[in-house]
Amino acid sequence: MENTLETLREKKRAYVKNEAQKIVDSMVRRGETTTTDTSCPDAHYGWDAERHASMPQICEELRKMGVASSSKVNFGVTDWVFTLI
Repeated sequence: MENTLETLREKKRAYVKNEAQKIVDSMVRRGETTTTDTSCPDAHYGWDAERHASMPQICEELRKMGVASSSKVNFGVTDWVFTLI
């Protein structure tokens, strides 16, 4: 498949929806109304740089699903809090 701007956009949308769904599924599976996660842009140390860069869009998708988000950066690592609203 040839990469075009639209195919890349669609790939990104699918990735964002999938990551948001993973967070919601984890909350449901554990019976939690609040959960935490971390992300970091440094893929060199095993972090998922794409996930980190996509977190603003993932949080937007979560808001559509009724989950609020907040974040705080500590030593280059972003701590995320997701709460059912």
